[in-house]
Amino acid sequence: MDAWGEQYGEVYPIVGGRDGKAVQWFRKQVGDDVERFREIVRNYLADGSQFITDARHSIGNLQAQWARWAVKPLAGSGAGGALRSQVIGANAEFLQRGEQRDAI
Repeated sequence: MDAWGEQYGEVYPIVGGRDGKAVQWFRKQVGDDVERFREIVRNYLADGSQFITDARHSIGNLQAQWARWAVKPLAGSGAGGALRSQVIGANAEFLQRGEQRDAI
């Protein structure tokens, strides 16, 4: 929570049970890879969207939208646009190779 504190100039206001459960959930997602978790938090804190900043980058929003920041950003893309960039890139690859993509 040091990065959050640096951004907001105060200690994160932890809400015991709710935030504790979220932290346990994060641990299940990344295991012991602390650096990976830090990378995801950096991606999250870099998101300047109105909704996220109004909520002051809460732990609850990080958990609720985990996939948005857990995707590794592509070079030159913002943290929030990483997933969209990867999907567009994957689709473009299929089109360039002329392959048929199976329906999901």
